[in-house]
Amino acid sequence: MSPKGSAANSFADIVTHLDQLATGLAANTADVPHLEGHHVKLVTLLGSAHDLMAQQKTHKAAKQDLSRQIEAVLNQSQKVSSFLRSGVREHYGAQS
Repeated sequence: MSPKGSAANSFADIVTHLDQLATGLAANTADVPHLEGHHVKLVTLLGSAHDLMAQQKTHKAAKQDLSRQIEAVLNQSQKVSSFLRSGVREHYGAQS
C-alpha cells in the first residue's frame, strides 16, 4: 500500500503511515534483519520530515502574524490618506 495512491493524503498522513511502518519494522527486526539498513535510513528521513514540518508550522504562524501586521499598517495608511485627501480638497477646493 503506497501513500502516493491518493492525492488527498496530506504530509501529516504520509508521515503517520511511515512512522507506523518504522515502528513495525523496529518491533520485528529479528524477522527482517536484511532490511535494517533501509529501516535506519527511513528513521533518519522521518526525523528530517518531522523537523521540516515543525519549521513549516513556525513559518506559517509567523506568516499569519505578518499578515495581521500588514493589515494593521494598511488600515492606518488608509486613514491617513483619507485625512490627507480631505486636507488637499479643503486647500484646493472640491473641484480641483
